[in-house]
Amino acid sequence: MEGGTTANNSNVLQWPWLNKANQKWTFTKTGDGYYKIKTLRSVTS
Repeated sequence: MEGGTTANNSNVLQWPWLNKANQKWTFTKTGDGYYKIKTLRSVTS
């Protein structure tokens, strides 16, 4: 996430793999055909 933010509607930036929490993701179905995508960082911070 740009700037390490956990805010909604943030930009996702691609970087080489560094095995950091902000590069790990969870995907949760919202039930309306979409998914909520969260970084591990947003779960642990």
